[in-house]
Amino acid sequence: MLILDLVNNCNNYAIANLFNIIQRAFNILQILVPIIAILALALHVVKSVTKPDDKKNFSRYKNWIIALVIIFALPTIVDTVMNMLGENYSISACWNYASQVDTSGQTSTYNSSSEGNKSSIVTDPSDYDPATGTSLDDSSSSSSSSTSSSTGTTTSGSYSTYTNSKTGIKFNVYSQTDSRWSGYKYSSGNTIGQVGCMITSIAVVSSAYDSSITPYTVFTSAHRNNYPWAAINSLANNSFECYSGSTTKSNIINFLNDGNVVVIKVYGKNKGGSSSFTSSQHYMALIDINDSSIYVGNGYSTSGSGAIGWHDTDKVLTSVSTADYCIPSNSLK
Repeated sequence: MLILDLVNNCNNYAIANLFNIIQRAFNILQILVPIIAILALALHVVKSVTKPDDKKNFSRYKNWIIALVIIFALPTIVDTVMNMLGENYSISACWNYASQVDTSGQTSTYNSSSEGNKSSIVTDPSDYDPATGTSLDDSSSSSSSSTSSSTGTTTSGSYSTYTNSKTGIKFNVYSQTDSRWSGYKYSSGNTIGQVGCMITSIAVVSSAYDSSITPYTVFTSAHRNNYPWAAINSLANNSFECYSGSTTKSNIINFLNDGNVVVIKVYGKNKGGSSSFTSSQHYMALIDINDSSIYVGNGYSTSGSGAIGWHDTDKVLTSVSTADYCIPSNSLK
C-alpha cells in the first residue's frame, strides 16, 4: 500500500519534500563522512603507533574504507537508477522533481533571487524560436467581437478568447508576439516576443480566474521566474490545483478529456526532439481536446504550426519534455 500511495501521490509536496530531505541528507553525509573518517583514521594511526601489534587496526581501516565507498557511491547509484527509469515512472519522476522543491514546500525558481545576478529564463533566444509562421502585429487584431462556430474562438478586442467545450470555462488566448508586450526585455536582452512562451502560457491559463491577467502581468510579477504550475497557482489564487506530472501522451489526453488544462514544453530538432512547433523548445497551453485535435491556447504566429487553435493531437504531443497539470476549481465552472 505504501508503494501504491507513493506512486499515486509522487507529485504531492509532502512526498517531494521527503525525497528532497533524503537528497539533502545524502549531500550532508558526503561532506561529513570524509571529515569524520579522516579524524577516525588519524586516531587509528596514533593507536597503531602506540600499539603496533594490535591486529584490530587493519580491521578498523578496512571498515572505514568500506563505509566511505558506500557513502560516496549510494547517492550516485540512486540517481543513476532514477534517471534510467525515466520520467514516465512515477517514483523516479518524483525523485528527480524533488530537487526543485525546498523544505518549505515552495519550488525553486529559474533565476537567482538576487536581481543583480538574474539571468533570463532562456539564455539563448534561438531556444524558443518558432519553426514556422508569421509574426502577429496590430493588423491581425480586431476591435470587434465575433465567434467562429468551427473553432469556438471568440475575438474580443485585440486578443481572442476560447471557451472549453467540457467545462464552459473561458480563457484568453494570447500570443507572445502581440505588440502590446512582445518588445519588453528580460535582463539578458531577450524579449517576450523571442522567449516569452512560458509566461504567455501561464497568462492564458490564469486568465480563466482573472481576465485582466496578460503576459505582461506575468512578466512584471515575481511569478515569471516560477515553474508554470506554481505561477498559475499563485496568479489564479489557487482556483486551479496545479502540479508537475507525467509527460506520457495517454496521461495528457485523459487529463484534457476530463476538462482540465495542461502546459507542456516540447523539444525540436536542436534539442534532440521532433516537435514541429519549434526548432528547439517551446511552452504551450493546452486548453481543450476533441477526438483528433488539441486546442493550443497560446502561440507566436497567425498560421502554420505555431498558430493559436486546433492542431493534430499526435503533433502537439510529440517530444514532450515537461507537463504541468491544472484542475480548475468549481468556482471557475
